[in-house]
Amino acid sequence: VITDIENHTLFDILRNRNKPTVIKYLRNLPDKDKIEYVTMDMWSPYRDACYEVIPHATVIIDKFHVTQMAQKTLEKCRLVIRKTLSDKERKDMLHDRFILRKRPQNLKNFEHLKLDYWLERYPDLKATYHLKEDVFKFYEASCREEAEDNYREWVASIPTEFLPHYDEILTSFRNWNTEIFNYYNSSEKRLTNAYTESVNGLIKMANREGRGYSFDVLRTKMLLTAGVKRAEKYKVEKYPAGIDAETYNALKILIGEFPTLSTESDN
Repeated sequence: VITDIENHTLFDILRNRNKPTVIKYLRNLPDKDKIEYVTMDMWSPYRDACYEVIPHATVIIDKFHVTQMAQKTLEKCRLVIRKTLSDKERKDMLHDRFILRKRPQNLKNFEHLKLDYWLERYPDLKATYHLKEDVFKFYEASCREEAEDNYREWVASIPTEFLPHYDEILTSFRNWNTEIFNYYNSSEKRLTNAYTESVNGLIKMANREGRGYSFDVLRTKMLLTAGVKRAEKYKVEKYPAGIDAETYNALKILIGEFPTLSTESDN
């Protein structure tokens, strides 16, 4: 999915995400020399294609994918602890697991009490919870240098016995360190891939609601409903005297413009 994250528009949907496909698309993209930033998830072909075709652009790994790895690590620890609990405690922890995923500032009063109960009862869970929160704090730093210092301190604070649980996230930081912290290179407005992820969700929803969509049909459907011309479709205009809405919109289609949703008339 190719989007303009600044203006929240969908550019295109490619048939696959293989490196040759992405390279071909980028090479044919007009004004590619004007691209300043590219946000993405941790898929190496995306990065390789960008460095080959638009090496001047800054590649940024979306912070959601980093914080999600911290959440997954917390969940691994919770599942290990869960095996030592009674049936009743397992049910309680299963119900309260969503509290562990929330940020402290988003918890309600009774949720704070439940969180305190679990963290004080299980020190390993408490340590992993705070390590999860520290990953979120990487993105609250004022500059790249501060964030990188926070990361080094975070790695040093991981207990040795927990290291196997953190293998995935530590490997990702080693492989994508530059791109993760490029988040702080995108001026005062920190860039994320949130818009693209939302479009991904809409595509999946549209595909579920239909039956047997081919790639071309699904692509066309999304480009016509969420593409770059979307804003123009809702412009309100008055129809010229003596021309009804249907005729007016048909004429606009013939000259290459999108129809409007206006129902106003000079009559």
